[in-house]
Amino acid sequence: MAELRLANLTKRFGDAVAVDALELIIRDGELTTLLGPSGSGKTTVLRLIAGFLSPDSGTIAVDGRDIAPLPPEQRDIGMVFQSYALFPHRNVFRNVAFGLERRKLPRSEIESKVARALAMVRLDGLERRAPSELSGGQQQRVALARALVIEPTLLLLDEPLSNLDAALRTELRLEIRRIQRELGITTVLVTHDQEEALSVSDRIAVLHRGRLQQLGTPDALYNEPRNRFVAEFVGKMNLLPASRVGSGTYRLASGDEVRTARDEGPAEALIAVRPEVVRIAVESRGNLVRATIASRVFLGELTEIRLTLEDGTSMLARGSDLAPGTGGEPVTLTWPIDATQLLEL
Repeated sequence: MAELRLANLTKRFGDAVAVDALELIIRDGELTTLLGPSGSGKTTVLRLIAGFLSPDSGTIAVDGRDIAPLPPEQRDIGMVFQSYALFPHRNVFRNVAFGLERRKLPRSEIESKVARALAMVRLDGLERRAPSELSGGQQQRVALARALVIEPTLLLLDEPLSNLDAALRTELRLEIRRIQRELGITTVLVTHDQEEALSVSDRIAVLHRGRLQQLGTPDALYNEPRNRFVAEFVGKMNLLPASRVGSGTYRLASGDEVRTARDEGPAEALIAVRPEVVRIAVESRGNLVRATIASRVFLGELTEIRLTLEDGTSMLARGSDLAPGTGGEPVTLTWPIDATQLLEL
């Protein structure tokens, strides 16, 4: 398909910098997610790639060719919008056929391409339905078929599942991933949903205030966050201020000492620990910290326990095998040394 390369990409709206000198390479055939909170610049980046906005500086290159000067219709891009953007007066067939009709393809070719696209998204047999006769999930599948039927070089997905209920989101994100892998099409997905990003992406680019915070695989972002923002935004994270007292050893504000797998580190740092590795100690193994159970919430297959360290710092533990208790009782927490991450303040 194609490699997409963004170099020094910048976009301002008045005095506000929406995208700040962004450098990003999306590999051929890869699904890369732009993940970030509202205002992070992720949708602006997508609209710059699509051609709906013009950059103030920088390049947008596909296989080495800068497409920034081209109008949207000449960029060979398929796009699926958050709002579906289906034509209400056109049935399913004619919605999907729209891009092919604009290219003035022969009728027989349009029919065969539309049939293949609808079969790919599992909507064959619904060609004559109006959009109003479809469920939200079916409408989104029509929008995806319309984007893919023109056989684009790039596929852009702008929060495509945000208007759907939780069960349907899970189903459709698996479908999108299946289709993307089947076609091998270079794809950029925009979302604020961490679970969605972690489950479908080859790599994730975390954005904050228009700047790239970290680019990496879902596993790398989750287990090796580069900074505090990524640690807090991707999943849940316990962040405990600490001071170095020895090689790989830090003292928390509570007075407890914990070890890290790193011999060296900054004098003042944040000890970062994922809630799912924290357990109530039944034997002396790993890091040990004194705490009191503040609350317990049953979440079905998981239990979430809020704990308070001796200095008042709050911690979270999540798991299916946490010891029982209702709250108020003192406990000792433990987690593996190699699961103890170290971040700069």
